Amino acid sequence: MNRFTLLAQVASSPMLKTTANDKQIATFMVEIAQYNNDDPSIILSVSAWGAIATDAAESVQQGAYLVLEGRLRLEKGHQPELQLSRFYAVTPQYLPSLNSVCLVGRAGKDDPKVDYFESGSVVAKFSLAVNRPTRDKEADWFNLETWGKTAQVAADYVRRGSLLAVVGSLKQDNWTDKTTGEPRSKLVIRVDDLRLLGSRRDSEAAPAGGDQWSNGPASDEEIPF
Repeated sequence: MNRFTLLAQVASSPMLKTTANDKQIATFMVEIAQYNNDDPSIILSVSAWGAIATDAAESVQQGAYLVLEGRLRLEKGHQPELQLSRFYAVTPQYLPSLNSVCLVGRAGKDDPKVDYFESGSVVAKFSLAVNRPTRDKEADWFNLETWGKTAQVAADYVRRGSLLAVVGSLKQDNWTDKTTGEPRSKLVIRVDDLRLLGSRRDSEAAPAGGDQWSNGPASDEEIPF
């Protein structure tokens, strides 16, 4: 499962194109506010196909606020893309925030990285592979971060290949590369609820795929808390 529901403002009007096999696709950019108003907004590419593409091209305008439902496609070397399954216009004051993510997949090749702080807080970070609905068995790799009791559950029970269901929100980490001085960023799923699925034998099976996805390679030292 790979399901995102986001409140976003349209940053660019949709462009409608016809592919070589006569399918229509609409693409546009949206801006998603983060819960911490001091953090920069997330800029995300959106694509829609078929009838949804036509509806978007005819009704969506720059500056409009939309609730978007779809799946996030993450591919190394490419910008993240929300593949739209549904959208509708809203008045933002009646829906001040909506940022919901549901994922079902397998934990990555490394056990969660856990950090404990003098304040008593605990954070766990790990990756999750979510299979795409295709026959090629490709997967989207998500960076996950969770705090408190949920982080401790991840530290105690999540292992390579564990089958998990998580609920959380999309956020973006921003920092400056210590070597080059250039701004860096990556998308992260802030996990609020984590459920362990499957048997013990099942959780020992490693997911197919490669390294965890990120907007660019980053060492642990470069990613601040």
